Amino acid sequence: MTEQRADNPLVQDDPHIRFYAGIPLHVDQGSAVGTLCVMDRVPRRLSQRQRDSLRDLAAWVELEYTVLQANQWEQQTERARRDFVSVVSHELRTPLTSIRSSLELIGSGRFGDLPPQVDRLMRIATRSTDRLVRLAEDVVDLHQMQRGQLRLRIEEVNLSEIVELAELAVGAVVERAGVRVEISCAGQARLNGDADRLVQVITNLLVNAIHVSPREQPVTVTCGVKGGQITVAVRDHGPGIPQGQLDEIFEPFVQFDDQRGRPRTGGAGLGLAIARGIVEAHGGGIHARPAATGGSIFEVVLPATGPREDRAWW
Repeated sequence: MTEQRADNPLVQDDPHIRFYAGIPLHVDQGSAVGTLCVMDRVPRRLSQRQRDSLRDLAAWVELEYTVLQANQWEQQTERARRDFVSVVSHELRTPLTSIRSSLELIGSGRFGDLPPQVDRLMRIATRSTDRLVRLAEDVVDLHQMQRGQLRLRIEEVNLSEIVELAELAVGAVVERAGVRVEISCAGQARLNGDADRLVQVITNLLVNAIHVSPREQPVTVTCGVKGGQITVAVRDHGPGIPQGQLDEIFEPFVQFDDQRGRPRTGGAGLGLAIARGIVEAHGGGIHARPAATGGSIFEVVLPATGPREDRAWW
């Protein structure tokens, strides 16, 4: 509780204060930001109850100030996030796409054969650029998904065609990794869904499985239909995922480290989070489990009816 000195200008001059009681206000780990005070032009004395009430009121002011600061920080963070996504989307993704196209054109041999060392560097540069383009696209997708700005384009699709398109998309990855993909999705199972986004889900699961599988080992994809539900399971022969971390790998910015056999943060680590968002937007679920003879199984379960109309994700 603070008091005013007799030589204070507010005591000597207008408004001629004769009574003052104040409680210092502290926020941000004890930093003083002001005082909550009561004043009068006639002498007074506060009772203990009044002192306690003033302290309680000061505590409420400190709480409100903290909430206000938190809201301002959240707004600033959201603004910074939007600015970052804008930079990724327009200032980074567009030139990266152009660079990738140029590298692919040079590497195609259209302008003549490249010396072996230059050709090797071109392939490295192309793969690195591909990774950066995918990362930029994933950042934009995740941001728009969390804000409900991405919508599904619903149509009747053939499950076998979805898996086949995903297999074609990972052809170059399969060749570099030296593994093989075995698919068992016979039949004409159909469902309502966004074909492009479902291909994105299966492609992501295949790429992850290929990266952790030893050379010459198969990555298997099996499909099934039961009770109005469609399942797609992707199985690898990698080191497996610890039981306690099977859910963690679907969180943003968590990446599977196939050298240590455990998740780690950093890098991209957005693919599985986006895949989960797509699957859940279709009314389904995705989970991982250890395979009986080693490796992991990632299973997608989708209702055959799917969502019947376009709707925002999450």
